[in-house]
This record gives sequence, structure tokens and C-alpha cells, in this order.
Amino acid sequence: LRTSLSEVCLQTKLLISNSECSSIEEFLLKCIAGPSVANIRQSIKYLQKLGALDEKENLTLLGNHLAHMPIDSKYGKMLINSIIFKCFNPILSLVSILSMGEQIFLLPISPADRFKCINWRKNVAGESHSDHYMMIKIFQMWLNLKSTQQNDRKFCEEHFISKNHIEHVRGIRKQILGYLEQSDLVGKNPNQLNENSENWSVLKAVICSGLYPFIARIERQRGSMYTEIDSKLTFHMSSVLFMKKEGYKATLRKLPVEWAVFEEKNRVGRLSMLKCNTLVSSLTVSLTSGSSLLEDEYINAGNSKTKLDNSGWDDDEWEDFCDDQEELMMMEKNYKNLKIDGLLKF
Repeated sequence: LRTSLSEVCLQTKLLISNSECSSIEEFLLKCIAGPSVANIRQSIKYLQKLGALDEKENLTLLGNHLAHMPIDSKYGKMLINSIIFKCFNPILSLVSILSMGEQIFLLPISPADRFKCINWRKNVAGESHSDHYMMIKIFQMWLNLKSTQQNDRKFCEEHFISKNHIEHVRGIRKQILGYLEQSDLVGKNPNQLNENSENWSVLKAVICSGLYPFIARIERQRGSMYTEIDSKLTFHMSSVLFMKKEGYKATLRKLPVEWAVFEEKNRVGRLSMLKCNTLVSSLTVSLTSGSSLLEDEYINAGNSKTKLDNSGWDDDEWEDFCDDQEELMMMEKNYKNLKIDGLLKF
């Protein structure tokens, strides 16, 4: 079984609390076939961006919850935020599907079936511009058929869905729900956590909070998409955002927003393809990305403030001066600059 290095680092942090090792890196380098220093540091940086570790590599409150969850940390963060924002059921279904690695979808052999399958998935996605939305809806459609004892096997065959894997997703879903109930993160009646389950804007925000820093910038005017690492990106052919007839640049110019969060990136030569994507707005990114956007290091005043002193002024002169200063500040339109990382600046 393969486990991501970030998860190993998170579990290591739990172990070294009673160990002589002072850091995750020191502990892992003592392993017989340990990972490289560069990979360890990259994983630690990722966990810090996720909010699981602080700058000193200490577990945060979020990180402590994520370290004990039986799923990937990014999915755990989605679940915790779905509880906070009361959109629990659809995110629980999505996390269960993603934990399977999208294995519920089969690849049609014939071009005609492939075209039919892709068009159906795009119709399910609608105007959401999201593979995650499409997955949630398909799983809900299957669950509805299952609960009403209709022919769910026919549904799976017609739409190239693996019945065995989607049944397994339902089992994973029950296991995750059972863990959350045992850990008192949700009550025995989780339906009360679904007030915003039909609000796609809230769901997008929760998805974005978990997938960051897997995010790409879309320059619609130039018709290009990039990350901090990759200068040339496109959507994978399996994505509902892929438009073969429109062309690469034409597709990007027609997108409604400037950002895309993604699950996986496949490199073919100099071109990287993004799988399992959701388009999100700048406001969504600025409010949900990173560990904490309220820390001083992230928010800096655009203009310096001058300390005012009323010594040597009578009351009327001081009031007139303060009124003038207030008007001047309004004219200068003071603003704040928000910087999350090298790519995200607002």
C-alpha cells in the first residue's frame, strides 16, 4: 500500500512527541529507506499551507483532528469545514468518491460510447463548471435509485459506472460517518448539518479550502492557465471542462472565473493536464485558501498610518484637523493587500 509523504509526516508528528527527535525531518532521516530531505520539506510546507502544522512544525487544532482521521488530510479538512458550513452530506459523498481515486468511472471502448458518456456527464454538471459537482450528483442519483429499489445496475451500465466500486464508496461513506460520530465531530443526527447542502457556492468554498494549494490561475484575456511551477496547463480529457472543438485558448477565454482547483496533475512532455477540477472565483480563493488569513504576515496595510497628537491644539482646531484628515483618507482610498503565497495576491 502506498501512502502520501504528507500523511507520513503528519503521523510522524504524533510519534515524536515522546521521542528524542526534535523534528519530523530528523525522525524520517533515521529510517532505513527514508525519503529525501527535499521531499520531506516539501510535504511539511504543504501541511503548513493546509493549516495542519504551524511555522514551528507543531500540530494545530485542525492538524490534530486530521492526524487521527482515516482519510487523506485534504479530505479531512473538507469534512471539518462542511460541518462548520452545514453542507455535510454532499461533501461526505465527494470525499468517499475521491478516496477511491475516481475508480467508479469506467472508460468506454468505442468512440461513440465515449462521446455519449462525456456528454452525459457534462449535462449532469450543468453550469457548475465542476467535476466535483458532477460526481456528487451522480452518486446522489445512484443512491436515490438504490433507496427506492429501482434498477441501479442498468443505470451503472448505461452510464459506464462501476457498480462494485460505487457500492464500495457507500461502504467507505458509512465508515467515515461512523468515525465522525465516535469522535463527536457530528451528532447521531447529521441531517441537521445540511442547511446549505443545496448551495453550490458554499460547497465550492469547502472544496477549495481542502484542495488548496492545488490551484491554477486562468488568464482569460491571454487564453492561458498556469501555476507557480507549470507555465502551460490544460484540462484533462476526462474533465467536464475539456472542450475539444472550442480549442485550448478559446475554452479558457469563455470561462466565467479566474481560478481552478484540481485533484491531480498529469504531465505529458512540457504540458500538464489537470484532472478533477472545479472553477472558483477570486473571492472564494481569498476567503478559503491557506491556513489563516487573519495573521499579520498575510494582511498588510496599503498605506502607513500617522500617529496623531493633539498637544498644542485647542479643541476646535483639533476637531477641524481630524475632519480634514478623515476626508483626505477617504480621497486616498486606503486599501489592504492580501498575499497568500507567490501566486495568490489580491
